Amino acid sequence: MGAVATSPPNYTAAFAQNEVPRGPVVTSVGIPENGSLGAQVVGLMQAIYSYGGAMLYEIRNSKIYILAEYLRRSLGIASL
Repeated sequence: MGAVATSPPNYTAAFAQNEVPRGPVVTSVGIPENGSLGAQVVGLMQAIYSYGGAMLYEIRNSKIYILAEYLRRSLGIASL
């Protein structure tokens, strides 16, 4: 996350996927003047997938916290 926070935007990928022109980063509450609904849906899906990935990471860490419980459940061993 530190690298992402300090690196500049990847304008080449942004233009290839959503036709976002090179320029200053502009934030808005609704759909921007030159934006499209498709670009907004892509942003929404990125937020949903990011949240889901973070939750999977936390679930995995909570399972590994108690290693014996994690191994018993993941391997399906009832007598460990």
